[in-house]
Amino acid sequence: MLVRRGCSSARSATERVQHVSQSEVSPGPHSLSEASSEDKRRDRWGLPLYALATKALYRHADDVCDDTRSTVTDDAPAVSVIVCSLAPREQIDCLRILEAQAFDDYEVILRDDKGISVARNAGIEAARSDRLVFLDDDAIPHADYLPAMVDALEANPIVAGRVIHPGDGVISRFVGSYDQGDRRHYVRAVPASFRRGSTGLTGCNMAFRREVFETVGGFDEQFLWGHEETDLARRALEAGYRVLYEPDATVTHWYATSLRDYWRKMARFGPADLQYDRKWDTPFSERVVETLLPVRLGPTPAAAAVATVGNVYRSLAYLRTWLAE
Repeated sequence: MLVRRGCSSARSATERVQHVSQSEVSPGPHSLSEASSEDKRRDRWGLPLYALATKALYRHADDVCDDTRSTVTDDAPAVSVIVCSLAPREQIDCLRILEAQAFDDYEVILRDDKGISVARNAGIEAARSDRLVFLDDDAIPHADYLPAMVDALEANPIVAGRVIHPGDGVISRFVGSYDQGDRRHYVRAVPASFRRGSTGLTGCNMAFRREVFETVGGFDEQFLWGHEETDLARRALEAGYRVLYEPDATVTHWYATSLRDYWRKMARFGPADLQYDRKWDTPFSERVVETLLPVRLGPTPAAAAVATVGNVYRSLAYLRTWLAE
């Protein structure tokens, strides 16, 4: 049962998430690969199209317990919030913060599947709304976050929310795509390797109308961690969509909590960089330059040194993955 504005009964945020999670294990096609053959249309990347995802969900609505059957079939929420996390529910701050805000016409889909793309695709299929918001478990939504996302999705099918990195330390110099200013605008995309290109979309705070997945397919499940949202956005851009930046849909999110955490994160990006470059046929010369010339400039010598060390770790992980194959 959803907490809805004007409802006579309501659950807490924890109860609502637990209830959705329990319903996800009911019998029925939990992935499009399990749906009927008529549902298995795929795009040119071999990814499942979500044209019949709603049909796949409603096909097993009778298996959902009785107290949610009326809302599942008759009363979809204004927006579905998809959170992928391995953390216990009580440790996911964004859920508690959303519950404290006035807007309550939403549901939460909490997934802990192995692989971020697999989890996000499962969340899409389980969601009952055509408006889908993706939040990282450690993102902190600001006031009126969901109303801003709902309004932006009325204007455009893909929305990049504003992300604020706490503090003004050296790591904040490396998150230029996080905060893109106070003005709503369409992002200028730069198609290239992940390190050179940009789609303006950040996975910790983004939203889509379901039609995007019906058109270009879901998140590529080859991406276990990193770049899955950039790959999806690039496919959507090729299909003619644009990314709308909405500054009022703001979250606070740490890109990294320390220099060691930042360097560790850069190393984790290496394998995903290689996978992204291969999928998008990044020119070999560009890949060599990015990998073998890791020196980075910065606004200060300290920032340049931190960025260069991070890029060395990233390049070494890239090369290790490449040579190990």
